[in-house]
Amino acid sequence: MNPHKHTAYHEAGHATVAWRYGCRIEAVSIVPGDDGSLGRCISSSLRQRDREQLEIGMTDSLATKIDYEIMVCLAGAIAQRIHNPRSFRRYQNDSDNQSAVDLAFKVAGSDTMKFATVDDYLKDLHVRTKDVLQESWAVVEAIAAELLHRKTINGSEIDRIARRVASKSVRRRNRSQIERLK
Repeated sequence: MNPHKHTAYHEAGHATVAWRYGCRIEAVSIVPGDDGSLGRCISSSLRQRDREQLEIGMTDSLATKIDYEIMVCLAGAIAQRIHNPRSFRRYQNDSDNQSAVDLAFKVAGSDTMKFATVDDYLKDLHVRTKDVLQESWAVVEAIAAELLHRKTINGSEIDRIARRVASKSVRRRNRSQIERLK
């Protein structure tokens, strides 16, 4: 088992979902942190004014941004499990899970909550996150490969990698659709 490879897929999962939803990505790294983490993806869909609005009350727009933020939190573990289900250890994801739950409870008491329980809400976001990762798996793999090579990637490099891979995927899909029409 290569722990760096598993960490690369974990962090690439976070970065891919953040990129897909237009969240700001500062950096992604598989360099272990002083806090004991094996890597990190520094991103956010919430801006300062969103955080201020959260103190006042929930809006539909803010709830959507929180959905994206939770999906980014969930994406690391899901990507790692897709890559290699045996590589994942629940304790490795405590911080991501806690962040997702904390954000979910911010939505829970609002009128924008469309689910009976926070658990139902998180399960729905888990399914949606897995779908996004499966649709974008080539992007996850490209980011993971670059992380294994360089260890740290900044946000603009993530965008460049993801755009390149996504455009190739679209061209391939279009070619196969044209071939089916012949």
